[in-house]
Amino acid sequence: MARIIWFSFSNLKIRSQIFSFYMLLSLISIITINLLFKSVSEDFLTKKVSSTSKQTLYSIEENIFTVIDNVNEYSKMISSNEQLQKDLSGINDANVLVRKEINKNLINTLQTMPTISSIYIFDNRGKKYAVDDVMVKTLSIENISSAYWYNEVLELKGSSLLVKNAGGIFGDETINYISVIRVINNLDTMEPLGIIIVNIPESKLKASYKKIHSEYKLNILLLDDNNNALVSDEFHNATVIREFAQSAAGMKYYSVIKRDSNKDMLTSYLKLDRYNWKIISIIPFEELEEEMNTFNYLSIIIIIGNCIFILFGSIFISEFIAGPIKKLVKSMKKVRSGIFDKILLDKGNSEVIELGEDFNIMIFEIEELIKKTKADEKSKRKIELNVLYEQIKPHFLYNTIDAIGYMALSDNCIEVYEALEVLGNYYRTSLSKGSNIITFEEELDIVKGYIYMQKIRFGNMFEVYYDLDPEVCDIHTLKLILQPIVENAIVHGIKHKGEQGTIVISARLIDGFVKLIIEDDGVGMSQETINCILNKDKSSEKSSFGLRGTFERLRLYYGSECEFNIVSKRGIGTMVLLKIPYLNGGVA
Repeated sequence: MARIIWFSFSNLKIRSQIFSFYMLLSLISIITINLLFKSVSEDFLTKKVSSTSKQTLYSIEENIFTVIDNVNEYSKMISSNEQLQKDLSGINDANVLVRKEINKNLINTLQTMPTISSIYIFDNRGKKYAVDDVMVKTLSIENISSAYWYNEVLELKGSSLLVKNAGGIFGDETINYISVIRVINNLDTMEPLGIIIVNIPESKLKASYKKIHSEYKLNILLLDDNNNALVSDEFHNATVIREFAQSAAGMKYYSVIKRDSNKDMLTSYLKLDRYNWKIISIIPFEELEEEMNTFNYLSIIIIIGNCIFILFGSIFISEFIAGPIKKLVKSMKKVRSGIFDKILLDKGNSEVIELGEDFNIMIFEIEELIKKTKADEKSKRKIELNVLYEQIKPHFLYNTIDAIGYMALSDNCIEVYEALEVLGNYYRTSLSKGSNIITFEEELDIVKGYIYMQKIRFGNMFEVYYDLDPEVCDIHTLKLILQPIVENAIVHGIKHKGEQGTIVISARLIDGFVKLIIEDDGVGMSQETINCILNKDKSSEKSSFGLRGTFERLRLYYGSECEFNIVSKRGIGTMVLLKIPYLNGGVA
C-alpha cells in the first residue's frame, strides 16, 4: 500500500507534489495546533476551576467556624449562669422555682439560636437539665461519666470538644447533629460541676454554606479526624472519597481531576486545622467549559484560514521549481546511504545551480575526509597498542627483577638460574617475533612462568588451580591478557590477606566466545576502585595499571564485541570475567 501511494505521488507533477505535501502538512498542523490549544485551554480551565474550588472551600470553612464559634459562646454563657452555677453546686438544691427559671432560660436560648436543636446539662449527682426542639432524649448509658469522651472533656478544662451525635450516648439517632461538649466549672473554685452538650443539627450546618453550594453546584462532604462523615453523605461512592481524603493526609489543600459518570469533576480537599476536620468538594467542569467553546471555535477558524493561505502560497511557489531540485534531492538521498555521487547540472546562475555546485564540492571534501579519518584511526589504533605493550612489559619486568634480586640475596643460585630461565622464556613468548597474537596455550605458559617467579618470591603464600576447556588451548588470542590479572590478584589481593590464598583460572568455549574467569580469595576491592578501573580513570591512584591496561588493549583490539567485568567484595575476594569473540578456529 505504501509503495502504491509513493508511486502515485512520484508520478505527479512538481506542482501537484508540493500541493499534496502542503495539504498533508496543513492537516498535521491543524491537528497539532488543535491538540496543543486544547491542552492549554484545559490547563487554564483546570486552574480556574481549582482556584474557584479552593476559594469556595475556604468560604465554607469560615461559615462552619462562624456557626460553631457562636454556639461555643452561647454554651459559655449558659455555663456561667449564676442560678445554674448555684444549682449544680448544691446551693439551691431542691429549689423548684430556681430549676424552673433555669429551664426557662434554656428554652429562651434555644429559641434565640436557630442553629441549636437541643441543650443538655448533666451534673455530678446525676441531675440533668434538657431542652429539645423535638423530644428530650434519654441516656443509653448508665451515667454521663460512662461516655467515651468524658475524661477527654475534663482534660480540656472548659474548652469545647466536637463529636457527632454526642458520641452515641442517646442511642441510635434518626437525625444527625454535631455536639459541642464542654465541662461546666465552678467559677470560684474551678472545680467541675457538670457537663453541657449543645447540639447543632446537620441541616443547620449545611444551611451555613447552602448559598455557596448552590452557586457553584458543588457536592460537599464534611469528615472528622477519622474520615467519618459528620453530615449526611451526598456522594454516590463515599468509600472512594474517604480513600481520597486519606491520600491527601498531611496537606492543607489538595485537588485532582477525576472521571465520574463520563464527566470530568474536580475533587478538592481542605483540612480544617482547628478540629482536624476535612472538607471534600466535587465541582463539575461543564459550566466553565461552555465559556471556552466560543473562543475554541474562533481559534479553529483562524487556524484553518491560515492553513488555506499557506496552501495557496505553496501552489504559487511550485511554479518556480524545476528539474535541478530533483537531481539534487536524489544525490542527497544517496549520501544518506553512503554513496557519494556528484550531480550533473546545466550551466546557469540560479541559486539551485549554485547549490548543486556547492554540493559537488562538499561530496569531494567528505570523501577525502572519510579516507583521512580511516587512515588516522588505523594509525592511532596501532600506536595505542604499541604504547600499551611498552607500558606493560616494563611493568612486569620490574616485578620479576625484584623477585630475582630477593633470591640472589638469599644465595639461592640455582633458583636464580631457573628464574632467569623463566624470564627468558617469558620474553621469547611475549615478543612472539613481533606478533600480537599467540595461542591460548602460549598465553598460559606466560602465566605459569610468572606464577613460578612469584612462588619463589612469596613461598607458599598462594596456590593456583586451572579449570580449562581443552579446545581453548589451540585458539589464538591477544597476548598478555591473563598475566596482568593474575598479578593483580597476587599483589593487590592475596598479598595483603595475611594468610594463604587461592587463585582459580577457568576457560570455556561458549556460543562463539571464549569465556575466561580469574578468581581469587584475597582482600577484595571497593566499588570505587572497580569503577576507576572500568571507567579508565588514569588519574586515580586506586585504579590498577595492569587491569586498566589490559582492558584498554581488549577495547582497542576487539571493539564492542569484547566484554569484561569485575566482581569483588571486601574480605571475600575478586573475580575478573572476560568474554572474547571466537570465530572459525581463531579469535575474531
